[in-house]
Amino acid sequence: MKFTDSAQRVIALSRELAISYGHDYIDIIHLVLALLKDKEETVPTIITNLGVDTVQLQAQIHDFISTSRGSAVVKGSLPLTKRAESVLKDAKRQMDELPTNKIGKIDNIHIMLAIVKNPKETTWIQFGDERLTYDLFLNGCKSYVAQREIYYHLVTVKKPKSFFYQLKKLIGLID
Repeated sequence: MKFTDSAQRVIALSRELAISYGHDYIDIIHLVLALLKDKEETVPTIITNLGVDTVQLQAQIHDFISTSRGSAVVKGSLPLTKRAESVLKDAKRQMDELPTNKIGKIDNIHIMLAIVKNPKETTWIQFGDERLTYDLFLNGCKSYVAQREIYYHLVTVKKPKSFFYQLKKLIGLID
């Protein structure tokens, strides 16, 4: 599987987070926390726009992980749990299934789509009485792209076409 630089950073950060909690494995919760902390901030921005308080969510995840704090001293690579491995495989399917995605690499959005696609694994991503679902997140991605284009148009800052072109391809908005 090929990953964008950003997705590679998220996977590396999830490893660092797992180690910091004394875990000798990388699980979905480590991936979500890494996605929320990513410096590129695409996923946190989309989630925030959907009404989820990402700071509160990070605290909630921290509290949950802290209750399962391990004492492993890890050197070298960490294995993915079967659930995390399944998410990354599904992220590839997400990339492939977006009808016009031509980038050919798995990005953070694909990883998050794969995570929220399985409702059993994401019951802790709540806002109000609702749960963050696949359809909701995908619609949030589309809104995010539209908002960025409007913003850059209004302030007349010209972002390179390739930025929006690639982002639209990433979420399947264009051919």
